[in-house]
Amino acid sequence: MTRNAIFDCDGVLVDTEGFQLLGWRQVLKPLGISISKKEYLQYAGKHGRIIEKELAEKYGLNLEKERLLEKKQKLLIELFEEKPLEKMPFAEAALKLLEKNNFLLAVSSGSPEKELKMKLEKTGLKRFFPIILGGNSVKRGKPFPDIYIKTAEKMGVKPGDCVVFEDTQYGVESAKSAGAKCFAIPNQWSMKQDFSKADKKFKSLKEATKEIEKEL
Repeated sequence: MTRNAIFDCDGVLVDTEGFQLLGWRQVLKPLGISISKKEYLQYAGKHGRIIEKELAEKYGLNLEKERLLEKKQKLLIELFEEKPLEKMPFAEAALKLLEKNNFLLAVSSGSPEKELKMKLEKTGLKRFFPIILGGNSVKRGKPFPDIYIKTAEKMGVKPGDCVVFEDTQYGVESAKSAGAKCFAIPNQWSMKQDFSKADKKFKSLKEATKEIEKEL
């Protein structure tokens, strides 16, 4: 097995999907729009620009005027500065195990790089990643393959030589379209999504890393 691993951040390493929902709710509220958790589940894992566009189409919003994503990103930076952030179960242990086995580790997220680095710093996970790419580094976000193609390029390897850890259908589609191997770890926000394209699906990051240990 090639020793290159790429991690999504939200929902894989850091427990932040609740904050993502709160961010969208806060920017939609002044427009008289209320978005439920059930409604948000269809968006979890998509790039913010895609979510913004779909919300605008659904509710007939003028994006140039409302600038939903810009407002939401600003709000989330403020929230992440103020609030404590929790690591996902087994996240640090998984990274330590892979580091011990000489894996090159990277993190790729749809979140802007500033927000991404803040989340990793606050949870103490940033030290594991020599390569960090936010969604602002590519024109097309997940489910398009661009972020994983660019991450592999930064790692100096081909996408096919990487294993990606993802928690959403759109992240899996992004990784597989790039040509990478992908392990899916659904959570409460994504468990009803379609993970049929994943190479394997696990209940936890602990299970996924045990699988890697078997292949070493």
